[in-house]
Parts: sequence; structure tokens; C-alpha cells
Amino acid sequence: MGGGALLAVVPALAAGAPTGGAWRDSADARAVTGAAAPVTEGITLHLPNVSDSGAFLPLRLSVEHSRDDFPDTVHVIAPENPFPRVAVFRFTPLAGRARIATRIRLDVSQTVIAVARMRSGTVRVAERAIRIASSGCITPADGDWSEAMRTRVRAPVFEAGVPGEVVTLIKHPMENGLGPDAPPKRIIERFEARLDGEPALAATLGRSVAADPYLRFHLAPRAPGTLRLEWRENTGRRAVERLRVEVR
Repeated sequence: MGGGALLAVVPALAAGAPTGGAWRDSADARAVTGAAAPVTEGITLHLPNVSDSGAFLPLRLSVEHSRDDFPDTVHVIAPENPFPRVAVFRFTPLAGRARIATRIRLDVSQTVIAVARMRSGTVRVAERAIRIASSGCITPADGDWSEAMRTRVRAPVFEAGVPGEVVTLIKHPMENGLGPDAPPKRIIERFEARLDGEPALAATLGRSVAADPYLRFHLAPRAPGTLRLEWRENTGRRAVERLRVEVR
């Protein structure tokens, strides 16, 4: 589960460059691509090249789109993790931009895969190789459970119809149930952002999302309203945050 000393830095995959084809060897990735022939243009995945630990790895993902061809779903897959399906993000045009940033855990050095299914039916794939020195999947969840489910959110004053960045975090140890004598799984597994009831972003989070789940995404409101964020634990426990959205 853990890695040894770092032997070499894996070079980053340049944006728009052909992928190495790791998705072809991943049953989880192939389940998303289906019979489609994926393209490597129009999707960008960023991760560090190398890290001492796999416990808190910053991930950024963006998908280019037109007004009529928005991504329906974007899947993040870590094929060598015990549970490869890291997260699924569902964007709507209210988001304005199909971009997301979060933090993930990796068990071993590997190539992480992102697969976007577009409304047109096309499929886009990006890959990113990363080398880590120690497993992040069996790191004990040593957070303060008394602080669990506390949320934070920050948003700008928006220009009408112009995407602005929303940043939110929930305190939660994300106990993934792995490792020696680990307690049962207890994770945040659902997130949803709605503006006056209209969905902007929904996410399904897996065991490979890092502790204190963090999301940075976009919103493009045309008028003031109330942004409602909901985080849901696999136990059914929920946290809800409301923020008044100002538009000028």
C-alpha cells in the first residue's frame, strides 16, 4: 500500500498532448467511455508531478465547452487505488464554466484519469502521471470529529452572467475504512449547489477524496439569489449552508 523512496520525477502530460492510454487498461474508465472513441483535446487535468505523501493532493480539472455542448458528467479515476472511482461531477450551464478543484488521496504512484461525457455524445479523456512516496489511502483519519460537518463558503460579488469562483470546504476526517483496525467507512459522499433551486453543480465523492473536502467551482448568476450548498454523509447526516449571492 505504501511507496518506497522516490526514484524519478514523472514528467507532466502537456495539455492537449495525446494520453498514454492508461484509460484503456482501466475497467472503471472503459465503463464511462463505453463504445465511444475518446479524444484528448478540450480537457485538462492538473496534479503535482511528485509528492512525499498521497494524502492531500491538489487536483484541478477543466473542460472546454460551448453553450450547446456542456459536459454532462466528469469522472475522476485513480486505477491503482483500492476504490478507483474518486469522484463524479455534474455541471449545468448555471456554472458558466466546467472547472473544479479539490484534493484527493492516492495509494501508490500511478496515472490518474479524467473522463468527460459531453451532451453531444463525444467523450474526452485526460491523464496525469504522479509519483508518491507514501500511501494516502491508509493514513489514519485523525481529525477532530467534534468539528465534523462545519462548513465554510466564499463567493465574490458577481457580474451578471459572468462566471465567478465559489470556494467551499467542510470539516470532516473522511474515514475511508481502510488500513489496519480502521473504523467503518464514514465519508461525505454527496455535494450539491443550487441557486434559488436551480442546480449548478452536483458531486458524488468517493473514499479517495481527501479529509476536509474542498471544492472550488464556478457560478454564473444573472440576478441576485440564494446559493444553497448541501453536503451529505454516507450515514445520512447533512450539512446545509446558504449564502446570499450579489449581482451587479
